[in-house]
Amino acid sequence: MVVAEERVRRALLFRTTLEILRDAGKKLSQAEVHEELRHRIQLTARELSVDNSGLPRYDRAIGFHTGDATTIGWMSKIGGWSITEAGAEALDLYET
Repeated sequence: MVVAEERVRRALLFRTTLEILRDAGKKLSQAEVHEELRHRIQLTARELSVDNSGLPRYDRAIGFHTGDATTIGWMSKIGGWSITEAGAEALDLYET
């Protein structure tokens, strides 16, 4: 069992990703988003550790959640990553 301190903070990673896209006001590459995320959040050892596929766990979590966000219309990954109007509204609606 993974204790709470060892869990990947999926909600924090996802919200921060959307905030990065909102604050940028332009399309960003995935690498730019990841770089800014590492500036804004001190990633834990668990988040930086790699999964069975060799991908850092924080990267995997962001990939799943941003994929879901594109499906529901909160962001786009066409020609770079960007937040949509609906995604910006969701940030305001679901404050932490």
